[in-house]
Amino acid sequence: MAAPQASPTVRKCVYVHTLALHLIAVHFAAFSASETIMARVTSAGVSSTLGGAAALPLIALLCKQYPKHRILITHGTPTGRATSEQLLGNAVHRCYLPYDLPFAVGRFLRHFQPQLGLIMETELWFNLIAQCKAKHIPLLLVNARLSERSARGYAKLGKLTSQGLQQLAGIAAQTDTDAERLRRLGAQEVSVMGNLKFDVAPPADAAEQGTQLRHLFGNTRPVFLAASTREGEEALILDALVEANIPDLLTVI
Repeated sequence: MAAPQASPTVRKCVYVHTLALHLIAVHFAAFSASETIMARVTSAGVSSTLGGAAALPLIALLCKQYPKHRILITHGTPTGRATSEQLLGNAVHRCYLPYDLPFAVGRFLRHFQPQLGLIMETELWFNLIAQCKAKHIPLLLVNARLSERSARGYAKLGKLTSQGLQQLAGIAAQTDTDAERLRRLGAQEVSVMGNLKFDVAPPADAAEQGTQLRHLFGNTRPVFLAASTREGEEALILDALVEANIPDLLTVI
């Protein structure tokens, strides 16, 4: 008799090494049977590597414009995947993006067969770009931003960067400065479209809730809000606030 197997959820919670091995496998595009079923559903889908709340308006528009397609969101980490599940629920499908290696990218594209690809901000995966171009899959860089430091780094890659940017079907830059830096690196199809984050509509009662919260905290009391922190940053913030010694300060983390 075969030994009973734990569910994927139990394995992820208890066996950390099993999760690590699973992530290594999926990043090499070794998909499981359940993911193969999802691929059949999404064989005419739109593949994207979109991040966070900034992508929500774009994803909503894609769902509206392509109601017969399935939207596939790819992630690099369990944290990113959990955020997607929290924000989007079952409205989209999701998987981990494979490492940018030719065989892994090729397996990924054969498996999901996307009709359109969107990558977000500064995610330049050159093997993914090249194989999408070879397979005639339009791939666009959206909400693109590029700091001067990053531009200098990409410039050191020479032809690899310029060819990769030119193989994209289009680039939607956040600002004129971002667009100019991308053009200096060789990009051709560049438009300035603004920042997707500004397309996120706040809830209708957001102002009223803010007023209530301000009253709850105290209308004149100074408030320090650390709304988005990473592991280890809270202790640094608290140490800095103790040193600042601001009278009657309310800290919200």
